[in-house]
Amino acid sequence: MRQARDRQEVSPELGDQPRRGCEHLRGRTGIPPWPRQTSVAILSTAKADVRTVPSSPVSMGVQGGETVGYGQPVGTHNFLIEGVSGTGKTSVCHELRQRGFHAINGDTDLAYQGDPESGEPIVGDPSHDQHIWRIDQVRALAADGRERFTFFCGGSRNFTQFLDLFDEVFVLEIDTATLIQRLARRPTDEFGAKPSERDSILRLHGTRGDIPQKGIGIDASAPLSDVVDEILNHAEMIATTKGA
Repeated sequence: MRQARDRQEVSPELGDQPRRGCEHLRGRTGIPPWPRQTSVAILSTAKADVRTVPSSPVSMGVQGGETVGYGQPVGTHNFLIEGVSGTGKTSVCHELRQRGFHAINGDTDLAYQGDPESGEPIVGDPSHDQHIWRIDQVRALAADGRERFTFFCGGSRNFTQFLDLFDEVFVLEIDTATLIQRLARRPTDEFGAKPSERDSILRLHGTRGDIPQKGIGIDASAPLSDVVDEILNHAEMIATTKGA
């Protein structure tokens, strides 16, 4: 993992290092870095805001995976961006939206407190173990083929029930020292601000117990622009391989 360089504010979670070019990604991806301004010749028009989706589930009717064992998506190209708390999922979501991509913050737009197995809502104090997404809305958004790429950003305890919707999962990864630094800067009203919550996050960081076990690891200790460039390069290669 890279060590933090001269500090420069970029984002709450991925702002420890100055923005720089992404020449180092060429060897990793085999294609040039993604441009800051997305070409309309490549991508369909993307909306920054999440669309209203029907409340009823959408049937998938698909089986099998081509990359890491997840299913063929029913939309165009759907990707999940995961990682433990503090790895930068929200920052990546904001950056994707800034670049004109359809990115959904699952932790604010799809999440509620419920039973991870049944989906039944649970009333009471919020719990990390009961932080789940509305599966019907995830399926509906994934089935909407108006966008070439749709990125679902965030973590949930019921992700195993909709992994088959995604072309690929990107797992944001950082070292323990960087994670501790980021958690120390969290606002008091965010998960991870309390000592007990930090201890839980650090434990999960070590065990990887509540994130997908298969996926493409992304070095999220890099500057935010480079992190998003790498995700987009992988997404473009996957879409090209599938011929769309």
